[in-house]
Amino acid sequence: MILLEENRTKYILFAIIFFLVLIGAVVVFQQITINNLKKDLSGKNEAALNSQKSTAINNPSTVQAVKKNLEDNIKEIKGVITSKNGNLLTIEAEVVDFSKLSGLTEDQLHQSADSFPKTRKNYEVSFSDKTQPPPLKPESLSVGTTIVIESDEPIYKSNHINASKIMVVADQAEVPPPGTSLEDQIRQTKFIGGIIKEVGDKYFVVGTTQIDLSQTKDSKDIEAGTAPIVAKYYKVLFDDKTQFTDKGPNELKVEDFVRAFSSNSVYSVSEFTATKIMGPLSI
Repeated sequence: MILLEENRTKYILFAIIFFLVLIGAVVVFQQITINNLKKDLSGKNEAALNSQKSTAINNPSTVQAVKKNLEDNIKEIKGVITSKNGNLLTIEAEVVDFSKLSGLTEDQLHQSADSFPKTRKNYEVSFSDKTQPPPLKPESLSVGTTIVIESDEPIYKSNHINASKIMVVADQAEVPPPGTSLEDQIRQTKFIGGIIKEVGDKYFVVGTTQIDLSQTKDSKDIEAGTAPIVAKYYKVLFDDKTQFTDKGPNELKVEDFVRAFSSNSVYSVSEFTATKIMGPLSI
């Protein structure tokens, strides 16, 4: 009897110990699970906060400061001539759309204005004999030409610009790719500018000058303007597809300065059919 009683006591103690160990294991497992959940939630909350920071709507005062800075300081604009009347041009330009600045983040508002939303706007541009480069005449500016205008007054405060300087922008097709050497830029040129020396049937003889690359030893001479220059005469043909931007072929005359464009390089040839002829231009 005493032996049976001792065995029963041992079984009961063993059962109690096993139960306690089991409970402890469950508690430990639950604690590990809770800690993992906390870490997961903490990570998600941090990511959400970071996302909110990166996409937060800007401070209205920042929008007003950026708008005022542009209105007070931008005095240059690029646009396409849509009409001309004497010394008055109308251009269509791409400008910053102030109504959309409030939709940008703080980070975006501190980027270059080139990255801001744009809208199109028409301007009247007046110029005079004081406009650079002198003398600037209406016939040197044709409809469809892209120009850059500089003014002494901010351009965002008015729809009318008094130009202090006007520069004609070359078509993208005429601009060599970045990294092109000066020699290759000259060889790849697709237009000439010169004076009409003869007017013929469906052609002009145009006299101009060009850098003599065969006698140029170093590109530094080209940069310094000391490379040898030679005179050259081109026979510029035109047909029904040739675009005359200012005066027609019957209106152009000897001693008019013109610019003639080709679809191919003109450096190594002496005759080509023009795709476009601008002029007469002032020189």
